[in-house]
Amino acid sequence: MLREQVLVLCRRNDLFVRGVMVFPKASVAVPFGKTRSIHCLRIEELRDYIDNPEFSQKLSADRVNELSRALNGIAGMDEQFGIRHSADD
Repeated sequence: MLREQVLVLCRRNDLFVRGVMVFPKASVAVPFGKTRSIHCLRIEELRDYIDNPEFSQKLSADRVNELSRALNGIAGMDEQFGIRHSADD
């Protein structure tokens, strides 16, 4: 659904979206492929993952800005986006 929304907002049809779960505190040892198409990483692995050409491609600054605007626009449609909840909620 996210991919379809970004494609509409960017007026493009050449976007591949991969699900990545990043664990900031947990220790995960899940080889790629064991969780279907979702890759699971520890936070300290994220930078190398993004830089790895097997999993991503380098985007121009204009393309990054375009995607960032689209994703922020989608997030802004969610009434709960940006609202912090306390442990009591």
